[in-house]
Order: sequence, then C-alpha cells, then structure tokens
Amino acid sequence: MLHFTSNWDNLNLKDAAFLYRGQADATWPVDCSAAQRLTKNSAIETQLIRHLFVGYLDILISTTRMRGFLPPGFSESISDLELLAHLQHQGAATGLIDFTRHPLVALWFACHESLDTDGAIYVLNRSQTEEIGRREDLENKTLQSIYVEDKEDKLWSWEPSALGNRMLPRFL
Repeated sequence: MLHFTSNWDNLNLKDAAFLYRGQADATWPVDCSAAQRLTKNSAIETQLIRHLFVGYLDILISTTRMRGFLPPGFSESISDLELLAHLQHQGAATGLIDFTRHPLVALWFACHESLDTDGAIYVLNRSQTEEIGRREDLENKTLQSIYVEDKEDKLWSWEPSALGNRMLPRFL
C-alpha cells in the first residue's frame, strides 16, 4: 500500500509546481543519508551536528577533488553542490535529498523495492523552497551558508546538471 503524505492545506494547486519524492518504506524519515549517519544512536546537539555535517561534506569534496574523481566532462570548476549531486548518485552519503519533478519517477522509487512494505510519496510545492536557479547563485552558495548560517531552516531546491543517464535534463 502507498501512503500519500502532504500538508494539503498549504498546497496551492493553481499554477503550482510540485516536487515529488518516493521512498520504499513509509516509516523512513525524509532525511539525507549523511545526517542519518551522524545522528544514528547519538544525542549530539543539533548545532554541533550542523558543524560536523559541514566538516564531513568539506572532507568528502576535498578528497574527491584531490584524487581527481570528477565526473567525465566536468572541469575543476564544478561547484561543490554539483559535485555532491554526482557523488550522491555514485552512492556517497551527502547532504542532499532527491526530489523529482516527475510523479511517476517518485512512484517507481516508492514501489520498486518490496511488495511487502508500504512505500510513500511526498509532495512539496516548489514555492515553499528557496530555489537556486542561476549558475552564479550556485557558485556563490557555500555549504556553511546553507547548512549552518541559515537560521530559518529554509528548504533549498536546485536542479543539477545532467551527470549521466540517472540525472536526465529538464526537457525529457
């Protein structure tokens, strides 16, 4: 069975653009894999976790750059967020949470792993996010500014460049 979860009162269906996330288990929280690893069996203070989190991501990014594990076709100037998107799709624990503009993609992720487990689809109105739309904005955003300095706990949205067949361009 699938659980559809959303705060329907806050969804403005007129002229809305939605983002969708499918999860194979409805009991899983919507959280990034890096945060799950840091908070697993831990009572670390939230502010400290944010700093540990940024430190972990900085090490992941610098190690990737130092070893030359950049995606094919991308130069050293690839932004940190784009590099994290590539690393996430290679299995690394990052600070990113995948959403899609395609509800059927979310449905696939909610259903494909097990017939015995209830999946979930989460719906997010893009107007409830702070969108990074221009390349200049992407390059000016630091991990520190997104994860630590942002006191309002904003939801950021951004569409990475296509880095392979798992990350299709917007027009498909």
